Amino acid sequence: MKPNWLSLQNVVPSTSRRNRWLAYSVAFAAPTGIMLVMWASENHTFMTPLYPFFTLAIMSSALLGGLYPGLLSYGLSVFYTDFLILQPHYSLSIADPKERLRFAAFAVVGIAVCALVANLRKLHEQYRREAELIKVSFDAIIVWRLHGVIESWNLGAEQLYGYSESEASGRVTHDLLKSIHPKPWPQIEPEFRVNRRWEGEIHHRTKDGREVVVWARKRLVRGDDGIERVLEVNRDLTERKQTEQALIRAEKLSAAGRLAATLAHEVNNPLEAAISAIYLASTDPPKSAEMLAVADQELRRVAHMVHQTLHQTLGFYRENPIPAQVSLPAVIDDVLKLYDAKLQQRGISVLRRYKRGTCKERADGCFLINGSELRQIVSNLLANGIDALRDHGTLHIRVSRINGHGPRISLTIADNGCGIRTENLKRIFEPFFTTKQAVGTGLGLWVTQELVRKHNGTIKVRSRKDKGTVFRITFPATAPAAEGKLESIRSSNNKSVVGY
Repeated sequence: MKPNWLSLQNVVPSTSRRNRWLAYSVAFAAPTGIMLVMWASENHTFMTPLYPFFTLAIMSSALLGGLYPGLLSYGLSVFYTDFLILQPHYSLSIADPKERLRFAAFAVVGIAVCALVANLRKLHEQYRREAELIKVSFDAIIVWRLHGVIESWNLGAEQLYGYSESEASGRVTHDLLKSIHPKPWPQIEPEFRVNRRWEGEIHHRTKDGREVVVWARKRLVRGDDGIERVLEVNRDLTERKQTEQALIRAEKLSAAGRLAATLAHEVNNPLEAAISAIYLASTDPPKSAEMLAVADQELRRVAHMVHQTLHQTLGFYRENPIPAQVSLPAVIDDVLKLYDAKLQQRGISVLRRYKRGTCKERADGCFLINGSELRQIVSNLLANGIDALRDHGTLHIRVSRINGHGPRISLTIADNGCGIRTENLKRIFEPFFTTKQAVGTGLGLWVTQELVRKHNGTIKVRSRKDKGTVFRITFPATAPAAEGKLESIRSSNNKSVVGY
């Protein structure tokens, strides 16, 4: 079922030149024909029954052509009645007082009808143009009732989902598109009814079984018939999401390369020490036990670094969509271990302002999140901070809890390094923008921002040239859950959430 205004395009004609000539022709012919019928009748002075016919002629002219054809029909009607039909002819005065009153009423009503119908026609023209724009829009535009039955389905929806309007009309949206919202629709609907709008990412299934990701905007509107309907506008994000995932994978490869380079550099020193110790043990038997102990110590150090780097690298690649309780301080400590040697070599101090430990130990910053993605966020920001620092600089890291509009976890990473130029500050989150021409990919901060937004967080930056830079990230805080509750959350996330 289409909204009523969509059918007006079958009632209101277009404003082409041919139709305008037709409108003026009708505006002239209609009152003239009524006058000729009047003069052909025997009782041509009996005018009162013909007033409605002249009014109908004015309405038809205004509806067909607009204001000016309506005014032409109105002027001819007034001229014919006053100068050619009513007594005395060709005079501005009418002899019969009653007829004079009727004529005055007709003159007032006629001009009002002409203006009213012309404005109605103009409004209908606007509705028709809007209907045409909606019909050919590239976005999928769907109108459905609150119980999910589709009433309107535009061409953009046909192209995106593969269903024609006749196939979609009357179907329930969640049955047709297999919608998966960020959380089940029954949980979203109460808030939607109050705010009367909602927007966010939704996963849909097309007619041929493909999964598409759309950015949906839903608005609850009440029609003239008193029925509440949902106007939904969906923009296809599938290609954009695929491109983003490809860029994120590229950044992960780059991060793995940087870790490998760091590992190769750090492993080289203990390996050389172990080789030297083994050589000395073979050439100086009395000291062989001591030298072999040194070699064993250095090789254990190498094994620890390899294990730690492998743990971090695998953390970047584990695509586990199920969130879990993660300790932000523990993640920070793990990532910092990778850079211990570099920090010591350059004399960089790290000031930590958070309670360390695991979530079971009530550490600061425990909340529900994808652990590998949080690790990547922290790694990108810490690597940037270390790169920006001069030797003997200071890196400040703070984790805190904010109780504003809902509790949030805040991570602040600040350095007193080289800072960011003002002209570059506005571009640092753009993909492929980098000031590290030799080693940078320009994807690190962009990926960081995308991952933060994915988890409904915010990221802000302040910087001054040669003074330092401060990054601040906040996430919605989730209280540490009991094991049973956490398992129920995981189970619900594993299911296909059906909702319209």
